[in-house]
Amino acid sequence: YTTLFRSGDIIFFGSNASQHVGIVDYTSGNRVYYIDGNNTSMSPHGVHYSSCSLSYSNLWGFVTPKY
Repeated sequence: YTTLFRSGDIIFFGSNASQHVGIVDYTSGNRVYYIDGNNTSMSPHGVHYSSCSLSYSNLWGFVTPKY
């Protein structure tokens, strides 16, 4: 994934029926840094700057929009 992700890509997370998206800022080493919102695992809820390992089991895909 490291060379595939570009700033502005949309990444998808999911587990069972739940799904979540984020907008990629950049990758560094084995991590992807992104902006996401409505993240119920964070308090307060809202827009957050987050990161996760590229091997995170719920990270399942991405798209590169034609901006």
